[in-house]
Amino acid sequence: MKLRNGVNLLAVEAHQADPESVDMGFDMEVVAKKQDMKTINFPVKKGDEWYFNDNGTELYGTNWTNKNYPQETLWNYGAAPLGYGDPMTTTIGFGPNAANKHVAYFFRKKIFIDDTANLTSDLYDFNIRRDDGVVVYINGVEVLRQNMPTGPLNFRSISNI
Repeated sequence: MKLRNGVNLLAVEAHQADPESVDMGFDMEVVAKKQDMKTINFPVKKGDEWYFNDNGTELYGTNWTNKNYPQETLWNYGAAPLGYGDPMTTTIGFGPNAANKHVAYFFRKKIFIDDTANLTSDLYDFNIRRDDGVVVYINGVEVLRQNMPTGPLNFRSISNI
């Protein structure tokens, strides 16, 4: 992981495979892989609150994955799971046309880490509820891609699930 002592930013983009999809959902936790590491309190749990952007706008090129992104305060905020179609804690919007929904949704969460000395990427798993693909960033650096094409993405990129 690219974590630092102090405030870190976890940013996730979730993409649908089809703009006509009847459901979309996102939630995430990070858990220790090794039993002896479970004593480290990592601050990402299922049901946590996230800032989210569900308005179907292009965010690429805006530094939205960086900690100091100034427009975060304009985003909505709610508890996971976030989405629509299936039962969700926070319902997000899909746009004005149910037959042509947004395909990309963006999520941000600031987390505080006291001591990163024992935190390495091989010690943790990302457990992600996603429909359909995701890209995860820590402090602006991509660390995980699931069910998404390789290469650059934009707000119209669809999942390859």
